[in-house]
Amino acid sequence: MVSQGRAIGYIVSVGGFLGMGGRKVLVDPASVTVSYNANVSAGMP
Repeated sequence: MVSQGRAIGYIVSVGGFLGMGGRKVLVDPASVTVSYNANVSAGMP
């Protein structure tokens, strides 16, 4: 979500199984860490 040109939260889907029962929640951007590892194959942890 954006307010005055600034991200105030990310909407993410949590829970559920096979597309059923999931819920959308708002997450504070300060709680999110994004990282990139070039040594990990796609689809592998």
